Order: sequence, then C-alpha cells, then structure tokens
Amino acid sequence: MGIFTIIVLFVFAILGTIIGIENNSIFISFKLFNQTYNTVPLMLILLYSFLAGLLFMLIIKIADEIRFRRRIHTLEKKIREIKTELDEIRKLPIKGRTESEEEAES
Repeated sequence: MGIFTIIVLFVFAILGTIIGIENNSIFISFKLFNQTYNTVPLMLILLYSFLAGLLFMLIIKIADEIRFRRRIHTLEKKIREIKTELDEIRKLPIKGRTESEEEAES
C-alpha cells in the first residue's frame, strides 16, 4: 500500500509540474472573504490548493491513527485479561465422579 501511495503522489507531482509550466504566464484575479486579489499566478493557486488538500488529509489520517491505536490498546488489554482468565481456568482441578461412586452404580 505504501508503494502505491508514493507512485500516485509522484504522478500527481509530475502532472502539477507540467500544468505549472504550461500555465506559467496565466494570471487570474479572485475574491476571497470579500477581498479581491488581482494578478495572482494560476500555478500559485494550484499549489496552495494542493497543499491545503494535503493538510486536510494529514489531519484526518492523524485522527484515524489515534483512534486505531486506542482501539488496539483496548483490544490488547482485553486479550491479556482473557488469557489470565483462561490460565486460571486451566489450573482448576477437574471434578468428576470418584471410583467408589462408579462402582456403586454398577
């Protein structure tokens, strides 16, 4: 899974570079929070958008990682408790009928 992610990121980086080179002379103006920005290079907008996406994905992945580690810790604790309970059950003597009870019935 890690190699696939690296390949996909590499492809996107190459595509972004190609788009940036092709659109080097394109300037745009846009409005953000009631403030107008004039003559901003398109490549700069694409780069900031890509970085914002990476940041959001990083935040989501960190939250998932924390949640998964907490779940793993809880399950490992439960496994330890079940193992100790199983060891205690194995130590109990086997209760069954004694030889004198079996002879009396026959």
